[in-house]
Amino acid sequence: MMACVNPKDIPKSLLPKGQSRKKEIDAIGTLEAYSFISKRVTNEAFDIHRLVHLATTNWLRKQDLVAQWTKKTITQLNKIFPTYRQNRSVWRRYLPHVQYAIMSDTADQIDFQRIWLEQKYHICLIEDGRYNEAETCLLDNLKIKDRLLGHEHPDALASMGNLGILYQHQGRYKEAEDLQIHLLEKSKRVLGLEHPDTLKSSGNLACTFRNQGRLNEAEDLQIQVLKTRKRVLGLEHPDTLKSSGNLACTLRNQGRLNKAEDLQIQVLETRKRVLGLDHPDTLVSMQNLALIWRANGKAKEAVVLMEDCFRRQESSIGTDHPSTKNSLNCLQKWYEIDTSESTEISVGS
Repeated sequence: MMACVNPKDIPKSLLPKGQSRKKEIDAIGTLEAYSFISKRVTNEAFDIHRLVHLATTNWLRKQDLVAQWTKKTITQLNKIFPTYRQNRSVWRRYLPHVQYAIMSDTADQIDFQRIWLEQKYHICLIEDGRYNEAETCLLDNLKIKDRLLGHEHPDALASMGNLGILYQHQGRYKEAEDLQIHLLEKSKRVLGLEHPDTLKSSGNLACTFRNQGRLNEAEDLQIQVLKTRKRVLGLEHPDTLKSSGNLACTLRNQGRLNKAEDLQIQVLETRKRVLGLDHPDTLVSMQNLALIWRANGKAKEAVVLMEDCFRRQESSIGTDHPSTKNSLNCLQKWYEIDTSESTEISVGS
């Protein structure tokens, strides 16, 4: 199995369970003794020597076993891969191994285990801000689902929705709008008006309207989605909180800053309690509240909050994530403005 994943930083948790704990320890000990693998000091993970990795792969090919073991590896990765909303540090460590397995030329392109793993993979790439990588994988996944499951299968619709979100992140709003309108009509017909995925499609279309400056259309749709989500999913469901946060952003763009502030504070406090202070969704609320405060004349409070948000984003989602970069860009811009204003006051006095 180690020959079917990336040879670096293979988590022990990725490997299948042995017949007994003793046999697992003995097997790993034997591989270490022959220097086929080396254990990492900082965590329970292994590296397999590059030449050993290559030799094992070649042996599997000669025995006509590489496709079989790639399939087993993909099945194992599917079993252990966490959802994107939790355990970010875990799924980030798995991503190079998922990529290696699903991109293998021996992987069965129409195997359902591969299709489901590829879906998890592209969702995590989007969450991680790796949009170009995600697009290639997502288009491939959608094409296979359309062929195997049909255009209106819920899983095909889910991938279509993810593609719309991706276009949003890339600033391709017209493409996002066209796709989301098409998806919403299908979701209403296939899944029903109040299905969580239909509500997600409506919410995403509303965000696209907001990004296009169509604020009244965005607000109307967001209010409708929020009311339904509160009733269907509950007040503290992550999707309901996302609807509230998105509505607060639309109110900010409309200049209704006090109302936006009240709603965003409510979302932030609930997310802190329900999801945790360092959860990516909580940090989004923190970032958006800082933007509202800045627009509402609370410059010092905004800087303090954005600085706190930036520090937490660095450790939670990383310095290269687009959201972290946005926080840093805001802070740099605010520092320049505040320094300039401070200089003008000094000269004037």
